[in-house]
Amino acid sequence: MVFSLLSQGTKQTLAIEGHNITLSAANREINERIKRNTKIKSVLLRAKHILILDQDVILPSVTFTCAAAEVVVTKPVKINLSGKDAEVDQTKLKPAKSGKQKGEKGEDGKDGNAGHPSGNFAIFAKKLKGKENLNLILNGGNGTNGQDGGDSAEGEDGVGENFERLDSLKYEFEQGFKRFGRIVSAGIGSSLFNKKVKVKMENGSTEVINEAPYYLSLHTIDFVKGSDGKRGECGGKNGLGGEGGKKGKCMIKINGIEHHVVKIESHDGQAGQNGLPGKNGGYGLEGWDIAKATKTFAKTRKYGTSFNEKLTVEYTTVKTDETFRVVAEDEGPESKRYAYIKSRKCEKKVLQDHELRTECKDESERSGEAIAQEADAIETEALDQDYEIPLNGEVDAEVEEEIEEENDFERIIDFCVDLIDDEYVAKERPKEQLLSSKDIENQNLLEQNSRFWNSTIDFTVENLFEKYENTWIEKNSGKNNWFLK
Repeated sequence: MVFSLLSQGTKQTLAIEGHNITLSAANREINERIKRNTKIKSVLLRAKHILILDQDVILPSVTFTCAAAEVVVTKPVKINLSGKDAEVDQTKLKPAKSGKQKGEKGEDGKDGNAGHPSGNFAIFAKKLKGKENLNLILNGGNGTNGQDGGDSAEGEDGVGENFERLDSLKYEFEQGFKRFGRIVSAGIGSSLFNKKVKVKMENGSTEVINEAPYYLSLHTIDFVKGSDGKRGECGGKNGLGGEGGKKGKCMIKINGIEHHVVKIESHDGQAGQNGLPGKNGGYGLEGWDIAKATKTFAKTRKYGTSFNEKLTVEYTTVKTDETFRVVAEDEGPESKRYAYIKSRKCEKKVLQDHELRTECKDESERSGEAIAQEADAIETEALDQDYEIPLNGEVDAEVEEEIEEENDFERIIDFCVDLIDDEYVAKERPKEQLLSSKDIENQNLLEQNSRFWNSTIDFTVENLFEKYENTWIEKNSGKNNWFLK
């Protein structure tokens, strides 16, 4: 046998060539070479005359091809080229990193690894004997699970304003000037001073100023609404489960005609489960509200002094000490509206059910390591002719020696086949009837053979054999009688 390495681009094939090849003689060397060179993904056995498959083969993800004039499977042989399960990445067993700081996004989960493919199997020959002894296992390996996406942190809290903003000197001066105008005018021309102003501030809060003249006084509500809590970022997308390894293919061509004559177990590996998408970040705490309400010549009222309150302005037609005139909200001459302020604690807005988790990763986003690959293809174009002339060109000296032993090799093969096909049946020894001394007397044999009997007096049995080498002598079972025949 001759071992050689055939390279075609990145593909490497281990070729074993010879006149007659026995798998058991090459199997160990094949395994050792593949261990040393992991780039070998294909094995080719090419015999000019006979290729004997007489030993099991386990070569994960390796394409195994046999080409010979005659392939003989002398006993039950299992060829297992199934791919291995994908290696489990311990870092993917836990969810991806979650966001820690306000508004920080969770990381996407990583895809699982695809299972390894099964190798392919092929036979190209003129004859195939013992096909019922061949059992092929060509299953793909299982993929691993995708990683769960990381959860996002909740969004940033809203912000509110402080009373220093409302109590600034400039603000007080403007308000004082307006009050002075109301007092001097005694409410005349009040429509010129009645207004409602809404201003959006840089920090996201909103200031609303309501001013309304009421006889000789001015009712003012300065309301600052805190910004809303921000919604957190989307959670990390889930990792997709690695695809199951591809099953192997089998091709058996006898005299160029494809046959399906052997037992095959072949199926794709099981895909890993998809991970779960990460949780979306919830809303941050809503910003606090503050308000200051004043009446001319009355004490200013402040609302939201705990800086953890949300305020709302409610309207009524009933005047009380707690209400303030708001002309801008009147619904007609006979419907005067008054405002009062209610409060509650700041809260976080709750996500709806459909907002809890981010969307699942799409198949188009599958990473390369999660996509199942196929094993090396069978080189059918070249091997279709190998069953006629498996070895092209001249054979070397080693092969010539094998040719000289062809006759002995064929006799061994015939003998092996005979042992397998023909069941041994023990032959019975023919039974010969022996005569006792009495029988001999009755038949008057002593007189007729006196020369023989007289000569045995001083002879042992061995001496008799030497003297009468062409005569058979048998001892009667259980008796000291000898019989010449």
